[in-house]
Amino acid sequence: MTQQHRDTSSRPPGRDRVLTAAITCFSRALYAEVSLREVATLADVDVAYVHRSFGSKAELFRAALDELLRIEALFALPCTPGEMIERMSVSMISDRSDDGSQARALDLILQSCTSAEPRDILREAVEQHFLPPLAAVFGAEKKVAVSFGMSLLLGVSILREAMQIEPIASLSQDEVRQISAGILRTILDGDPPAP
Repeated sequence: MTQQHRDTSSRPPGRDRVLTAAITCFSRALYAEVSLREVATLADVDVAYVHRSFGSKAELFRAALDELLRIEALFALPCTPGEMIERMSVSMISDRSDDGSQARALDLILQSCTSAEPRDILREAVEQHFLPPLAAVFGAEKKVAVSFGMSLLLGVSILREAMQIEPIASLSQDEVRQISAGILRTILDGDPPAP
């Protein structure tokens, strides 16, 4: 009796498949609706492997968020405030996926804001991994302005991508990035607003 073996030579490692599956699941469904079993099935691994690799659903969510946000890439190279404005605009303003196959950080964020556990992880990511490096680039006195700048980019992304509000929805990615970068310069280059 012969056993059939799947050809796994061209498949990514199990952990990578789990992470990709988690990104897909968390981007398409509310956090509370995603199960580790569902992720394991999509990744074609045993659910115990997901537990061993990530520990918990919250840790898997954190890893998926880190992978999508690519925080290290945003802050990897030293830059001027102007260069950081360009990087922020590029990282937050993404192209729509025509077939819906490409998960975006925005999708994951929107699916997760209504549950306390992922909302806390999102808040932690912003407070610990975004604001300190941005304050280092723009100056600690600009912390409020940086927060408003991030809010602007997230709001533009929501109006354009999730709600498809005109005329923002019809603008090209480059136009949205250019306009957003201009507004960010105004927010971040001026005197800090009074709290």
